[in-house]
Amino acid sequence: MNMNHGERLMMVLSKGDSAIVTEFGGREAMEAMKVQAEARGMTCTSLRIEDYYPTYRGYRYFDFRNPVTQKYFNLDYLLEAWDQDKIHHQGEGVDDWFIH
Repeated sequence: MNMNHGERLMMVLSKGDSAIVTEFGGREAMEAMKVQAEARGMTCTSLRIEDYYPTYRGYRYFDFRNPVTQKYFNLDYLLEAWDQDKIHHQGEGVDDWFIH
């Protein structure tokens, strides 16, 4: 772990109306995620812990200090889930998954 004197390295990844909060143990990991996210058309915004509760409380949170998150998190899967959620909220494709 490479935390800087208690500093929390947090970043919001967003695209359209969807967003998640991420936290990292080091700047290198945070920068690597930023490069991947921006390559997929996402917006990346640094986040201070002071701004987390009033602004982003309730958003999905992914802690990249956790080795399980590091291993299984997938940006492409996340973006696909967001796209599918938009389709279903607009009423398209509802018959494909609605249980009668």
